[in-house]
Amino acid sequence: MTTVARHGLQAGSLRVEVAPQLGGRVTRFWHHRDNIETDLFSAVDGAIRDPLQSIAGGCFPLLPFSNRIAAGLLKVPEQAAYQLAINEPARGHAIHGHGRRHAWQVTDIAGDFIHLTYAHPAGDGGWIWPYRADMQLQLNAAGLSWSLAVENRHDHLPMPAGLGLHPYFPAPKGVRLTAPLTHIWRSDDSRIPHRPEALPEGFPNAGQAALPAGLDVGVGGWSGSAVITWPGDRPDMEIRADRMFSDLVIFTPPADDFFCVEPVSHAVNGFNAAACGLPDGGLRLLASGERLQGMICFQVAGD
Repeated sequence: MTTVARHGLQAGSLRVEVAPQLGGRVTRFWHHRDNIETDLFSAVDGAIRDPLQSIAGGCFPLLPFSNRIAAGLLKVPEQAAYQLAINEPARGHAIHGHGRRHAWQVTDIAGDFIHLTYAHPAGDGGWIWPYRADMQLQLNAAGLSWSLAVENRHDHLPMPAGLGLHPYFPAPKGVRLTAPLTHIWRSDDSRIPHRPEALPEGFPNAGQAALPAGLDVGVGGWSGSAVITWPGDRPDMEIRADRMFSDLVIFTPPADDFFCVEPVSHAVNGFNAAACGLPDGGLRLLASGERLQGMICFQVAGD
């Protein structure tokens, strides 16, 4: 089978592989010591993949928006409503932006870092704003730092923008999450929130109980720090993010061997929150030439 090109990074006992053709995705992040390899992200195999299809593994960038926009209808204050391409046909939504669905260009690389760019043309997928996206991944002996940025290149219209990452973690039974949070965005079967509520008692974010299967929920008021604890010898992982990343999306599909804890800068369908009569969902409007940027770090305990 044909394989996609991957670029390897190395620092101390940590290793990363990046596949620019697959939406700039990290296809593998692992710990290597004493001839023992431990995957920290769920690995993606080397077979050719179609970035237009979902790939459940590694970690990919979420930009210029995270998660779902209801029915693909984007309502921008003081502009118009724009119909985006529907790429979640089962529910009829636009999901996860554009970065994961296109090849990225490598502009700089060394043994422990890589810089990539993606230029989005105006109108592609119904997104009327041209923009440039940048990513830099820096690996050190303690973990992986991932910088994200997006710049509005429309000549006059402000562009809604958000950032995030979508990591897939191995999910043995008993994995726990510790993450200070304040509220949950309640949704129905459509996965579109219809109101924020105080975090319910017993929500599994205090690190005292295992994450249950079947979650697909956005939560807010995040402090920017979270710890994932696995049973057994796998090292804990701390996620640290800039303050702009105020929300998490937690996804624990019952039939799969992975789970996701996604640091994001806005709520699910957050760009439309005001139009739906909901509180602030994290909408940011970038003026022409303005840039939104932030960093998320995955730090490995004991390294």
